[in-house]
Amino acid sequence: MKKYFIIFAISAIFYSQASAHDLHIVNREDWWANEEYTNIKSQYWTEILINRESKRLQSLNTPKTPEQLQKSAEAAKLSKSRINYVNKNYASRYALSSTQYYNWDIKLAWPVKKSQKIDGIILHHTATEYDSSLEWIQSVYKFHGIGREWWDIWYNFIIWYNGEIYEWRLGWDYAMWGHTSWNNYSTLWVALLWNYNEREMTIAQRNSLEDLLSHLIYKYDISMLKTLPLHKTCTDCVNGLTTENFQPIAGHRDGGHTSCPGDNIYKIIPELNAKFKSEQISYNKAFIKIANRIKSYDDQKLQNIYLKIQYLEEKDTSEKNKYIISRLKDIIGAEISSR
Repeated sequence: MKKYFIIFAISAIFYSQASAHDLHIVNREDWWANEEYTNIKSQYWTEILINRESKRLQSLNTPKTPEQLQKSAEAAKLSKSRINYVNKNYASRYALSSTQYYNWDIKLAWPVKKSQKIDGIILHHTATEYDSSLEWIQSVYKFHGIGREWWDIWYNFIIWYNGEIYEWRLGWDYAMWGHTSWNNYSTLWVALLWNYNEREMTIAQRNSLEDLLSHLIYKYDISMLKTLPLHKTCTDCVNGLTTENFQPIAGHRDGGHTSCPGDNIYKIIPELNAKFKSEQISYNKAFIKIANRIKSYDDQKLQNIYLKIQYLEEKDTSEKNKYIISRLKDIIGAEISSR
């Protein structure tokens, strides 16, 4: 019976550690997102499209100078070169699983593209300060969605001064958007309020950031043992882009010409990567031990363990718990199938 309880002891340790924090994310409905900003048939977008067409016709009827024509041709050539480069070398990261044209009965102004996988998280800061989280979020939502004609906010999540986490971007799981040019596919983006070239994160923000990162890493099965290739634009390089590998948690400046997410966030990114990498290494070692130990169990013991893990799976658990349970089921299922 000693061997029989080892598997439960290890599993219990995992489950206890994984349940340390309850994560609460304020969804779009709770902060009263006006989904008319995303509706192609709304008054907002009717006016936007009329203005766009007017500008297009005006541009067609305005003669271009030779210099303007040359500049336009060079820009098109450079864009084509960049697209060819990423398609040739990073096609799997740009693969889509689906494209969503409607949000319930609302036809979207821009379709939501869904990446096949998520392999990295990019941190941003807002570089701005506000007193009211709700008023500010609604203000930025309208500015991004209608003022800039992006129809929505460009980040997946925002973390407020007091640690509140808000769901920002429409599209839910695997949605691809425009937070870091040429790096929008296969990544998620988390923004923190304030200018972190000038301020430090609050304790509440730091705790919420780590909880949210844990949630996302295990929800999307992001390997902290791999690297994340990020591209930066350049005008004097062969393909118009340079590529460098970073850890799976990166900063906006790693993939763009910017100081974002601020020095005081950027300096802790190595700590965050090290923490979650170490955690995954520990889990992987434990999973290997479990896989080896259960080889000596008889069929009845394996079936009993599997049933108990299924029971845990039915409970309302964190994404880390779900990840652990799924790995345990795979390990035990593989052993049962091999007999």
